[in-house]
Parts: sequence; structure tokens; C-alpha cells
Amino acid sequence: MDLERFLERCDVRRGRDYSRMLDDISRRRSELAEEVIGVNKRISPERNSRLRRVLEYVRERKRRVKPRTPDLSSTFGVDGGEGMREYQGVVLYVTRAAAWSEDDVLSSWDFGTLSRTRAPQVRVAARRVKLESDVATRAAERGEVVMLDGPIVPHHDLKGANEDSPNRKDYWGQLLRARRRLLEVCEEEGVVVMGVIEDCKARHLLRSVEAELGEEGSLDSLKALNDPVALSRRLGGEPVLRVGERTHAFRLPSSEYPVVREFERATGYEMHTFYVRTTEYSPPVRVEIPEFVDPDEAASVVLGTSVEYGGYGIPLPLVMADEFAKVTRSLIDWLEEGILEELASRGELDVIFTVFRRLRRESRPRAVSSEEVRREILHRHGGEAG
Repeated sequence: MDLERFLERCDVRRGRDYSRMLDDISRRRSELAEEVIGVNKRISPERNSRLRRVLEYVRERKRRVKPRTPDLSSTFGVDGGEGMREYQGVVLYVTRAAAWSEDDVLSSWDFGTLSRTRAPQVRVAARRVKLESDVATRAAERGEVVMLDGPIVPHHDLKGANEDSPNRKDYWGQLLRARRRLLEVCEEEGVVVMGVIEDCKARHLLRSVEAELGEEGSLDSLKALNDPVALSRRLGGEPVLRVGERTHAFRLPSSEYPVVREFERATGYEMHTFYVRTTEYSPPVRVEIPEFVDPDEAASVVLGTSVEYGGYGIPLPLVMADEFAKVTRSLIDWLEEGILEELASRGELDVIFTVFRRLRRESRPRAVSSEEVRREILHRHGGEAG
């Protein structure tokens, strides 16, 4: 039905019969949801059959999780933030990491300059992940549960962080050593450590099951299906994964994820993964754990601490850690102002107008005032300025 006919039928231009209009919209949305979540007709019968076998395998091995709310004073959520500004000669970066518990907030931050070469974002991200690991290790020495916002195994893109660095810093090696230290402390102290990935897809799980069942090609079906909803599909009237259920814990296949094997060799810890569904209307979260953590215990903590946040079911400690770890543009403005004032006091005007000259895209006007900084201070520390 085209838009003109739709409007004529609903008669919205004359302001009447809104209920029929909403009914039509609701019905169409339901049909679309059924098309996506149900058996998608765009998938060939052969591929759909393979995909169903993979999902049935997952459903047969799922487990019901009993939610457990741990002592939030000893449960830490760890998150990081980063920001950067490029100039003609250098890049100014800021990284921040925070570990939140009900009784304590551990934080650390770092800033500096990097030579302006290819893909500085990767090196800034590597510094942030390293800082997160250090703060998480401090939290592990005080708490009983440590949740990282993101995977324990660093993303493979970070391996390229030092490729074009003039000083050839071994960023990847630093990340692996920092993660190994975190896992060693958690094992020694009996801490439940995990990485929680909220906006995830089902590919890790389905690739693992594909490799086990020899169902090559099932994942190709997901390109038409939109794989984040794969674990929400219904098979025989029952969802693959209901709220409060987790998948079996599995290892990622070496052929698909060589970075995981590299991480395991470097740290000495085997990594396992599972998915747990925390809310009805969002994809399950993916959880990474080392071999010494019980997946049932980790899943129960994730489920017991999850709250509705932005349409997702996210553990409260991670929601709070995110608030303390954000890097705002006003913070970068403040650092830039301090650096330029220092250079000016030294008479280094040539450095200001060459090395620290803003790129054209960074020089565009933007509405900003001290009120933005004031709001951030009040938000983080409370009270009134005076």
C-alpha cells in the first residue's frame, strides 16, 4: 500500500479515525517482526534448514539462570572513555578509566600528545584499554566481582597500534601483560571476573556451533536474517533463548578467532564465552570469562544486577562506571587551553601556530560556554557552585 492510499484510508488529513491508522501501523510492524524473527522467506530452504539445526543445538543446551544480586559494595563495574583532537603536527588525547562500586569509585586518567600519523585512534584506544586493565586490577584487589564493559580479549585491531609509531611502543604487548596481571590477581583472590558486551551479535556462538556440527554456510543465512535477533527466533513456538536463560559456555574456533588463541598463549588462561538474555525486547548480552570462573555464577550476577538502560538490560555497575569514565569535549578544551597558555608563556608562538594549529574540521564554530563545564562538575560531584 503506497502512502497516498494509506492516508486516504486513515483519513488523517481531516483529523479523523486515528485508531484505524494506529491499527494499520501496528499490524504492519507485527508482520515485519514476524518476517524478521520468524522463518525469513528470503533465506533458501537449504540454508534455513541448516540454520534451524544450529539454533536447535543451542536451544537443547541452554540453561536456566537463577538471578543473584551480589553485595554491590564489593561488585565493581569497569569502563573507559577516550577523546582526541588532531592538530597540524600532533594529536592531543585523553583517556579515562573508572571502577564503580556502591561504596567506592576507583579512577585514573591520562593525557598527552602523539605524533600525527596514520590512524591515531587505534593508539588512543590501546592506551584506554591498558588504563582500564590497570584500574580493574586495583578493583580486583578490593572486591569480589569485576565486570569489564567490553571483552576481556582485546580487539584484534589494537594489534596495529604501534605499526606507524616513531618510538615503536609495544602497545599490544602492554595490553596482553596488563590483562594477564588482571587475571592472575582475580584467580589468586577468588574474584569473579568477566567481560560484558551489550550491543553484540550472535556470530560468535553460531560460528562455534557451525564448526562443531559441520554446518558450514549457516552463518551466511544470517546476513538476510539480521543476526542480532537470531537467539530471539522461535522454533516450534518457543524462543531459542528466553529471558533468564543462558547458552552453553563455549570456546571460539581457532580458525575464525586466531587473536583469542594468541591471547590464551600470552596469558596462560583459556577463555570461554556464553550469551545470557536479560530483557525480552533486546538481544542477549555476550559474556567472556576465564576458565577459573563458573559460567553459572557469572550469568547469575549479570542477570541479578541488570537494569533497563537505553532499551538494553545492562548490569548496574557498568551503567554507573560509564558515567564516571566519559571524556567530554569540554575537558579536551580545558586541556588545550592550558597547553597553549603554557606555550605562550614560554614564547613558543611558532609551536602554537604550526604544530598546534587546528585542522580545518576542528576549527568550525561550536556553541560552547563555561556553563557546559559547570554542568559537568555539578553532575559528577553534586552540590552548587559557590
